[in-house]
Amino acid sequence: MRFRAFLLLLSLFPLMALPARGSELEKAIAFVGREAAAGARTADTRSDAFRYFAAVSAMTLVHTRLSPILYGAEAAKPNFRPIASPEDALARGIGLCGNHADTFEAIIQAFGIPTRRVQVFWNREGHIFLEVEWGGAWHIFDTTWGFVPRGQSPLEVLSYEQVRAGVPYQPIISRAADAFQRAADLNANVLAYLAAKEVDVIVDLTGVTHPYVVARTENKITFGTANYLPFIGGLGGPYGFGDHVYEISAPAGFERLKLQLGEAACGAGSLSVNGNTVPVRAGPVSMKVSPGPLRIEIVPAKLPCYAFVEAIELEREPPATYRTRPEEFRTSSRP
Repeated sequence: MRFRAFLLLLSLFPLMALPARGSELEKAIAFVGREAAAGARTADTRSDAFRYFAAVSAMTLVHTRLSPILYGAEAAKPNFRPIASPEDALARGIGLCGNHADTFEAIIQAFGIPTRRVQVFWNREGHIFLEVEWGGAWHIFDTTWGFVPRGQSPLEVLSYEQVRAGVPYQPIISRAADAFQRAADLNANVLAYLAAKEVDVIVDLTGVTHPYVVARTENKITFGTANYLPFIGGLGGPYGFGDHVYEISAPAGFERLKLQLGEAACGAGSLSVNGNTVPVRAGPVSMKVSPGPLRIEIVPAKLPCYAFVEAIELEREPPATYRTRPEEFRTSSRP
C-alpha cells in the first residue's frame, strides 16, 4: 500500500512541481493541473478521469474569479478598457461569457485537451460555452453559470446535442458566482438556451445564423443588433475564422444590400453574397442584390481572419433619373 502511495505521489510530481509564480494564467494552469491529478489519481492528461477533473477544476476557478457583475460596473465607466486576454481577465477579476470561454479554453488546452466553442442564439439573446472531449465524445461545461449536465455517473457529462435531443440528465449548477444568484433573484432563466425551440448554433465558428429584423421603414430594413452581429463567429472578433454564414431574405424592391465591416485582417480575402464577391476591407460595403434568400459570408485568404459584420441593411434602389439636354426639347424651325 505504501509503495502504491509512493508511485501515486511520484506520478503527480511533474504537475505538483509546476511553479505557482508567474502570470495569473500560469498560476491557474498550475492549480488546475495539481487538482486534476489529485482527483483523477493520475497525471496522464490523456485519461478520461484527468480530463473530467481538469474541466471541473477550471470551470470552478473561472466561474468564481471572473465576475460578470463587476464587469458591468467597470464597463459603465468612461475609461473602461475591454478585456484583452485570459491573463487580463484573471488579473482584473471580471468577464462575460466570452471571457469565461476564452479563459477556460486557455487553461484546458494547456494540458493538450481538445475543446470546442458552442455559440447559441435564440429569441434575440446569445450565449457561448465550451465542450471538452474525452472518451470520444463532447461534454458541456458552461463556465458562466457553473452548469454541467451530468448523466448516470460523474464522468458521464452530456453534450449540447444530447441535451437538445432530450437525453435525461441531472443539472449540476454552482451557485457560488454572483451572476447566477443575481439572475436567480430576478427569476431569469439563465439556461434558456438548453430548451429554446428556435436556435442558431455555431460550433467552432461554423454554422448558419439568421439575423432578425429590428427596424423596417418604407425604404429600409435593418437586421440584427449591436450585441448580436459582431459577437458571432466566422465573421466575429479575434476568432474570425471557420465557415460561418449569415442568411437573410431580400423582399421584392429591396435590391441594395449595405454592410458595415469591422476590423479586417484577412489578406486578400473576400466578402461573398450569393457568390458575388468583393474584397474584404473595413468600412461600408454596398452591392446590388436580387430578391430572395441571401447567403453572406467572409471567405478569408489566410487565418485567422479578423473581419466581422457590424450592420446589415437592405434598401430600395432610388428611382432612375434621366437628364436631357435643353436643345432636345427645341422644336425644329423647318417645315
